Amino acid sequence: PLHELGLGWLYFAIAGLMAFMLTFIGNVFATQTQLFDAKDNELLLSMPIAPKFILGSRMLLLLALDLGYVLLVMGPAGVVYCMNYPVTALSVAYFIISTLLLPLMVQAFSCLVAWVISLISSKMRNKNITMVVSLLFLAAYFYLYSKMGDIISGLIANGTAIAVAFKKYAFPAYYFGVGIAEHNLTYLLLYTVCTLAVFELVYAILSRSFRQITTAKKGTARIKYKERS
Repeated sequence: PLHELGLGWLYFAIAGLMAFMLTFIGNVFATQTQLFDAKDNELLLSMPIAPKFILGSRMLLLLALDLGYVLLVMGPAGVVYCMNYPVTALSVAYFIISTLLLPLMVQAFSCLVAWVISLISSKMRNKNITMVVSLLFLAAYFYLYSKMGDIISGLIANGTAIAVAFKKYAFPAYYFGVGIAEHNLTYLLLYTVCTLAVFELVYAILSRSFRQITTAKKGTARIKYKERS
């Protein structure tokens, strides 16, 4: 229906946004564990290895996991589109390039949220915060999933208004969709620049503070000593 309304780009933008959400929910806690709570962080930092290389090697593994999540959504989305509309080699190339760049954006946001969670948990004596946040994420996910039929109907009924919102507030997703649907090189480059800029910015910030974050004194329960016989 979106394609018939001349909003074929919105189909891909929504698919990209759904892939982003699924990957973020599935990977944010793995990011926290792999980057900030790994047991060998202090051992690696004691060696003559720059923190940025330790961080980068761990992020490569997480990006591979992100790509798996992204393909769970974008793969079927691409197949369904090909089943209904003719495609060219150029459109397939644009689709593949955009899909491969998407994990970088997800990983950047996952790192930021994982950093905040790790920072909060390090200051708290009760270590159940991760479980609480995990349950909140799952509750939000299942709520959205239960409303998916209504959401899709609303997207179709209000496609034009939603398209305007995407252009104004979610412009990377807009660039993503237009680049694929219209084979627009300019929008593909804009999307690429946005993705790489966000990822590089987060990577640079975490590289500078990685040692401080991972070696910070963790908050633990303390028992006041009382002398006894």
